[in-house]
Amino acid sequence: MIHVHEKVESTQDVMKNLIGRGGVSHLDAVIAGIQTGGRGRMDRQWLSPPGNLSASIFLRDFRMPLTWVPLWVGHALREAIQSFIPTESRSATGSLKLKWPNDLVLSTGEKLGGILCEKVEAGVIAGVGLNVDSSPVLSDRKSASLKTFLLGHGMNRPIRALEVLESILLKLNQEPDTEALRESFKLSSLFMAGDRIQWRDLRSGTVNAGRMIGIGVHGELRVNNEDGSMQSLFSEEIEGVRQDPGSDQE
Repeated sequence: MIHVHEKVESTQDVMKNLIGRGGVSHLDAVIAGIQTGGRGRMDRQWLSPPGNLSASIFLRDFRMPLTWVPLWVGHALREAIQSFIPTESRSATGSLKLKWPNDLVLSTGEKLGGILCEKVEAGVIAGVGLNVDSSPVLSDRKSASLKTFLLGHGMNRPIRALEVLESILLKLNQEPDTEALRESFKLSSLFMAGDRIQWRDLRSGTVNAGRMIGIGVHGELRVNNEDGSMQSLFSEEIEGVRQDPGSDQE
């Protein structure tokens, strides 16, 4: 069941209230036309103007380990958007990328959407925000809208946030195994194995750099530090590292 609201402060909070009252099933969802108090990682504000997707999806009784759930939802979000691209333009799907652990971006770096998974006693609430009609101006990153992306690849009709949510739920109805998710991530990741990246601890602000290895057995990002040691990232924020013009590295 999809619970549709014209305006809420937070779809996550509405879902929590529904769960508290009982009777909520796997893949039930809340969607709002306007969300006034949306939040992202580390309590960042998530701007949700009318026409964009602000939704929360309830997940329960899934088989995969909890740490894989954000990658599962990200995979479903990407697959859902791909389903709207006309068949003759399917090569455009290569420009839709997942930026570990929770962002959907274009290959040029503009952010289309993000995911915030929250563990509750009954399961997991996956908050999904997607720039469907418009892309907000952000001070710290570039953004893009799904409308502009699809218009550029043969989609000649308006798309509604509700039908995007319905497509996401359809994709989530089939739970992949973690090995399939790992393989999908190899193909859709913004950064590839061997790429130089830097990562920032969201709590301490510490920044380190090295090279990406890939996804580990717990859904974590495995990296090689610059001193040659290996490290596992579970929630850090990653960015690409621009090579110096005179560098002989890859």
